[in-house]
Amino acid sequence: MTTTTTNGWETINHFLTHIFTDIPTSPSGDYGSTELDIILDCIQLKLTKPAERLPILCLLGQHGSAGKSTFIWLMKQIFKVDAVVINGEDLNEFYNPWAEKKIIALEEGYFNQKSLEILKSLVSCEKVKIRKYLESTKEIPFHGWFILASNDPSAIVDLDASPRFWFRTVPQVTLQDPNLPQKLMNEIPSFLNYINYRKLKNDKKSRYWFAKKLIVPPSLSSF
Repeated sequence: MTTTTTNGWETINHFLTHIFTDIPTSPSGDYGSTELDIILDCIQLKLTKPAERLPILCLLGQHGSAGKSTFIWLMKQIFKVDAVVINGEDLNEFYNPWAEKKIIALEEGYFNQKSLEILKSLVSCEKVKIRKYLESTKEIPFHGWFILASNDPSAIVDLDASPRFWFRTVPQVTLQDPNLPQKLMNEIPSFLNYINYRKLKNDKKSRYWFAKKLIVPPSLSSF
């Protein structure tokens, strides 16, 4: 039976709506999709069709209590061993065990031009060479989805408006809930059940799945 409601994952729905909103991506609503639809599609695709490329998600904001880190934490709880948090310097290291993960998150680092070029290259590549300490190098399909989070938008430099990037300005949380992590954790089984039966809102329209008009970056100068 297809689940069409948020029964059993109301807190997750509320949290995701705070970050991504359920407002149509077009003021007129003619795109037929909201940012909430897009993030649910992203999670569903990475769980069920991991080979599909997704745009690099950039969560930006000047507030430390907006929920960016909590979103990354939630992705780690959902994807478990297939999720990892690294920093910008890890992108430049010879050893790259993180490259075999589905979720690759970077928090509060400075992403220089070299790091960004590595991100751009990886997000479009078919395969990647995995190098681990004291292990032989092996080549595997690259299924990673990059998530960047920063309180300082200027730390993410020289990003372009291509479908490779999805920028999201995250508002500050007005009411803190100390029990939020546990509530989110408790609802993950119901959320995954919904995802397993959910119909994708957006059909594949580009190399990074979504139509460019749905992934419209705001001006970084607005911060």
